[in-house]
Amino acid sequence: MREVDKDLLEKYSFKDKDEYLKWSQSFIPTYIRRSQHEVLWTDGDCGVAEVSTSLDTHGVRISLIGCSYCDFMASELADLVEEIA
Repeated sequence: MREVDKDLLEKYSFKDKDEYLKWSQSFIPTYIRRSQHEVLWTDGDCGVAEVSTSLDTHGVRISLIGCSYCDFMASELADLVEEIA
């Protein structure tokens, strides 16, 4: 699990940790796109994960950020992976 740090906040254009926390606790599942193949996802209930695809392995990497779990509905994850693949 990666901790929320200054680099992550800058990478996804949060002005500070308070803005990040407000976003991650909005009760609205959503994501922020960083690049064509990488997004930051929140389940809206403090769960946050960085989701990326690899062109080399055709796989998906999901890395938790500052939490022990992050919920995805199967359809949400499938749509997200299709969009960034």
